[in-house]
Amino acid sequence: MQAEMFRRILAAAMIAMYWQLWPQQQALANDTNAVNVADLELLCHIMNFHGADDGGLDDGDLETDQTDELEKLNMSLSIPSWQERFPKEVTDDDPDPDYCKAAKPKQNCIQAWNKWKKEAAALKHPGSFPTKALQTAAKLTSPAGATARLAIANLLEQANSLRTEYSINVRPEITAAKQVQRGTIQHAIFAKAGDSSAPGKRCAAELQTDRLTSCKADKAAATVCGTALCICAKDSDGQSGDLCSGGTSNTALVYSGAPNPGEVFESIWTKCGQAQAGKLTSRRLTHLIRAFRARLQTKAHASGAVVLYGTAPSNNDCGSENNKGCACFTLLSATKASSEIKR
Repeated sequence: MQAEMFRRILAAAMIAMYWQLWPQQQALANDTNAVNVADLELLCHIMNFHGADDGGLDDGDLETDQTDELEKLNMSLSIPSWQERFPKEVTDDDPDPDYCKAAKPKQNCIQAWNKWKKEAAALKHPGSFPTKALQTAAKLTSPAGATARLAIANLLEQANSLRTEYSINVRPEITAAKQVQRGTIQHAIFAKAGDSSAPGKRCAAELQTDRLTSCKADKAAATVCGTALCICAKDSDGQSGDLCSGGTSNTALVYSGAPNPGEVFESIWTKCGQAQAGKLTSRRLTHLIRAFRARLQTKAHASGAVVLYGTAPSNNDCGSENNKGCACFTLLSATKASSEIKR
């Protein structure tokens, strides 16, 4: 009872202390114009797919534990005269065993022989076998022994066939899918010309002469990093607010002459790196894309309805206006398109 009362008092004290500190925490961050923090947060999680764990596409070697157990059983069920060909203790590999003198290809025979040697030496320790015991010579040479050998041989053949199928056909497809997926994601985040490993050169978003023409779905906003620039960056054309908090807008965008998307993006990239990457799965990617679409807004413009992401300026065109920043995705809206949209 006393312990429960103590926990309640401690919890109440912590809550009281938190609310005392809250105004101080608010005062420390000058985020008066940080209207796009939530929008950037979503983009951060999408961008962090760059370094996400792609273990869901496993193209590694197949485990051999089960096959090794079958090989042990196969040796333990072999006829006594075959087992007697091998030493009872573990010895060094034979570089040129007599058994393989006339074999073709010889190297394959040598590898098999030395593997059999290890399996035969293991017969001295039957406790390590799946059956925990060895069969007598009488049983091994009986019809039941022959039947058991055929069954094990059939299982080994199937196992080796599956391994071969994986190595020749399945594994290359997984590797190719991983490369395509990784490459596609990299291009979507940084643009094809971006170098995700080079600071200042990660984002190669296609900037135009100004914010209005840059922040469209077929220009800078065609990439995730470009969209982040459109909703967060400062420029010299009228947008000087910290739209996504001060830590993400250290450098102003330069549109023409010497465009600097990579340099401006670095502060955004650094902040986004604090978000958890998660695993690279189709389910997670689909979830984030749906979340992105859910944050799109419909606004009225002189040319008609427009679809925007972020905070729109007064005329809803994603041009440069202080404390406003957005990206226009009207081109990707099915209801606004004049023909089929090419993805």
